[in-house]
Amino acid sequence: MAWWRPRRDRRVAALGGLPVRTGRRAAEHEIVPFTPAPLDEAAARREIEHIVAGLAPHAVDEATGHILDGLIDRWADRWAGDVDLQFAAYQAGAAYRADGAAASLAQHHVLRGHDQRRLAQSEFVLAAALADATGRAPSTVGRRESA
Repeated sequence: MAWWRPRRDRRVAALGGLPVRTGRRAAEHEIVPFTPAPLDEAAARREIEHIVAGLAPHAVDEATGHILDGLIDRWADRWAGDVDLQFAAYQAGAAYRADGAAASLAQHHVLRGHDQRRLAQSEFVLAAALADATGRAPSTVGRRESA
């Protein structure tokens, strides 16, 4: 069955697995680290400095009705919420990639079982042919020597 190996690779790839013969990892099975979107710290700092510059001289922001601490806290909460949303989307994508990799692995385990059976059959046929050619008993032909 010369068609077995090439078709097997295409079948695994068609079912979502990694093609065996390519030797490279598919993009959907690569490990992607979580990297949240970067904050524009300089813009936030400029905005705060602009608000502080608008305060009365020697004023404290809480005393003048400009509650700058509350504004900064709301910004921090919004940024933390954004990171939480980004992480939730990352987790969903990672779970999808993990499921695909698990399915590919299961397919490769099945194909490995086929290859092991074919190897065992080939070894048996070789041992039988060698026994027939040498006239020795088949039970002693083809046995591997233990080291």
